[in-house]
This record gives sequence, C-alpha cells and structure tokens, in this order.
Amino acid sequence: MRSIYNVIACIAILFAQDPTLAGSWPTHRADTSRSGVTEEQLKFPLKQAWLFESKYPPQPAWSGPARR
Repeated sequence: MRSIYNVIACIAILFAQDPTLAGSWPTHRADTSRSGVTEEQLKFPLKQAWLFESKYPPQPAWSGPARR
C-alpha cells in the first residue's frame, strides 16, 4: 500500500513540473558563459530605489593594525 502512494507521488511530481519555466531561470551573471551582459536598455533618468542607513558606525573586524 505504501509503495502505491510513492508511485502516485512520483507521477504527480513529474506532471507538476513545467518545462516552459526553465528558460526564464537566470544563472549567475546572466548566462552559462557568465558574461554578465544583457540586451536590456536602461531607462533614464535613474532614481534611487532604496537607501540603507546603519544604526551603528563601522567597526574594525579585529583589533590592532592591519597586516598585508
């Protein structure tokens, strides 16, 4: 009985996938060549969408002078 549920679940998963969505799934830097280039044009003038203002001032990650 349990194996019937497993088979039904596997069939449902196979039919639930939509192959048309795979084409719109972006990868890191836009394509498999990692070119980071797009044909989309910017719309000017640009406007600021958000601004992060920290509640705390920056602090060094470690004490003492930095080494190079």
